[in-house]
Amino acid sequence: AQIFKRWLKTVQSSSLKPLLYGSLIALPAIAMIPHIIMAEIRKELFHLILENSPGDIKLKSISQDKDLIDDFSYDSISLIQLVVSIEEKFNIEFESEFLASDNITSINSILNYILDYSK
Repeated sequence: AQIFKRWLKTVQSSSLKPLLYGSLIALPAIAMIPHIIMAEIRKELFHLILENSPGDIKLKSISQDKDLIDDFSYDSISLIQLVVSIEEKFNIEFESEFLASDNITSINSILNYILDYSK
């Protein structure tokens, strides 16, 4: 909800405003919402990964196909800190089964979990 409100505020104050308030041209703006929300969630997740990383990593080195342990040297403490940060940031709660699986180290799996949770 916060992400949508931020997006709406941005659109209302930009040149995209006619897309929301025009007649038939409002459809492209509405169709953009899921992509904008996903991009915003991805961006926030990448920043959390960067903030909780045990090593020195660069934001541009983070991508969805990376693994937290193999690519960024996350350990169990770093993973727990990241999980707590994600739960607080996105107001979600990870299920025990997800945390116990290998999915918790996959950035793509974490992103998909957040997106599915927010539906």
